[in-house]
Amino acid sequence: MLYLRTDGPRHWRLTRAYAYVGSWETFTVPAGFRTDLASTPRVIWALFPPFGTYSEAAVLHDWILSRSLATPYDAHRIFRRKMLEDGTPAWQARAMYAAVVLYSRWRGD
Repeated sequence: MLYLRTDGPRHWRLTRAYAYVGSWETFTVPAGFRTDLASTPRVIWALFPPFGTYSEAAVLHDWILSRSLATPYDAHRIFRRKMLEDGTPAWQARAMYAAVVLYSRWRGD
């Protein structure tokens, strides 16, 4: 479970540490970590708001990338797996995964 407080118009800060124990890896996101949750443009918030069943996956993805704890490719795959574990509909998880992969390629990661 995430414990968040607002930290600006599009940012949140963890008020408690968040631990993820996956099949092959474990990550602990410390209290105080700042995130924008899912980085979705406002125009598509009706389908993909910044928070939802994928919020934990978004925080985890932000943490992994911010600390270079895995390659972007692996971070994106963990993001997708965590969304599915948390009950995000498969179509939505696929779409969000595709969006982060395309954005990552656009940025040159």
